[in-house]
Amino acid sequence: VPVLSNFAALLPALQALDPAEEPNVDGILLDLGVSSMQLDTDERGFSFMRDGPLNMRMDGSDSGTAELAVNEWSEAKLGQTIRDYGEERHWKSIARRIVERRMERRITTTQELVRAIGGKNIPGKKHPATKTFQALRIAVNGELEAVEAVIPDAIELLRPGGRLAII
Repeated sequence: VPVLSNFAALLPALQALDPAEEPNVDGILLDLGVSSMQLDTDERGFSFMRDGPLNMRMDGSDSGTAELAVNEWSEAKLGQTIRDYGEERHWKSIARRIVERRMERRITTTQELVRAIGGKNIPGKKHPATKTFQALRIAVNGELEAVEAVIPDAIELLRPGGRLAII
């Protein structure tokens, strides 16, 4: 039975399927990927190729958005996020440019963030905003924290001989 939920909610989601039964499963597949449907929806703010509100929340909520991150986090926190979650080697200069741009005016859209990041988009090469967008998405959704939290729960839920697969 597929359970479509945030990883952090695995145990409650399984308990909701049959509250009278202790949940035990033979296998769990955690898909860490982002769906193209999410990326293709301009209003979600995941894409640096089209303009949209700077949200990047998987659940679409307005709490803890990328807009709040780029406009309210310190330069150091932005830089650390871009470095750690985006593995961007130019993290310091990108964080500095974002802070400089937001001092002029609040960054509210994906294209405003792309312009703040700067860099030249060269055909056949990775877009200069790719790693920064990835880092912000991971951070505002707490993606790594959710994976870290779900692994012990998933192992506990598995029957003897069960399998946990993460892709």
